[in-house]
Amino acid sequence: MQNIDVFLSNHPGRDGTRDKLKALTDRKDNQAHPFIQGEDMVVEAFELLENCTRAQWMQIEENRAQ
Repeated sequence: MQNIDVFLSNHPGRDGTRDKLKALTDRKDNQAHPFIQGEDMVVEAFELLENCTRAQWMQIEENRAQ
């Protein structure tokens, strides 16, 4: 809906940020920007975060019930 095509994570060692920074440093004018992943990838990333958050919440609720 907002045309977001870059997802930045707070896990640079796991999401490829270091490799992307290297690629950005070495990038030529005609090469794609390494951080631009496309809207579909951003939607998938947010869906993954949502699912992980729900799973954490469910675990917390389950532990409270015990």
